[in-house]
Amino acid sequence: MNASPFHTWLHDVERFLLVARIGGFILSPRDVDRLRQWFMDGIPLAAVLKGLSEGVRSFRYHHAPTDPLPHHLNYYTPFIKALPKKRPEPIVLDQPYEEAVSSPETAPSQQGSLRPVLHHLQAEIEWLALREPRPLERSIKEEYLTRLGRLEQSGEWVSWEEDELLRWLENLDVELLALYHGALDEARRSRLDEASAQVQISRPMLGRRAGETLARKQRQQALKKELGLPEFVD
Repeated sequence: MNASPFHTWLHDVERFLLVARIGGFILSPRDVDRLRQWFMDGIPLAAVLKGLSEGVRSFRYHHAPTDPLPHHLNYYTPFIKALPKKRPEPIVLDQPYEEAVSSPETAPSQQGSLRPVLHHLQAEIEWLALREPRPLERSIKEEYLTRLGRLEQSGEWVSWEEDELLRWLENLDVELLALYHGALDEARRSRLDEASAQVQISRPMLGRRAGETLARKQRQQALKKELGLPEFVD
């Protein structure tokens, strides 16, 4: 059974909050009702995620870095409501899924179907950068955000399939994680490298090339964990 449009939309909001790591943020029944009303009012997902990020930015500007972020949506509501609405008509909750996503007014073109994915990635990384207290890690996340913005502005992605976007993101990972690895202090870099080298030692039956490939993958995963950047595309 397909999930309803609202529950898919709600899942994306919840995933964003999880990735953003707001400690203790659990959607209350009142929060869910608020989100349902926003959905019915036609507020697009991108506007909700952008409003959440703007709320974090404002809170960080007016409070000490150690102050915990607000854990309820009522704080973020003014920021979300202030953003322009892009969906032409409200969505009806009991509308069949196929009608909700395939009407002439709202159906994305084949070429434009990746736009929501890019906006979601940008919103998540922006929030992660805003919450990052470590200067080096924050600069790498901001560079991720800059590269995604350049990609969107270039229009190169409009003819891509999803697997092409995945390859682009994988290449971006390789490039920026290498930059991060080179900028780490010697102690942290050595610790990560030693952990990766243990893969080859513990699995000699893999052979040299396979062992090197696995060790490289392990180092990429370790670097991403150290950086605090999750996998954005399932």
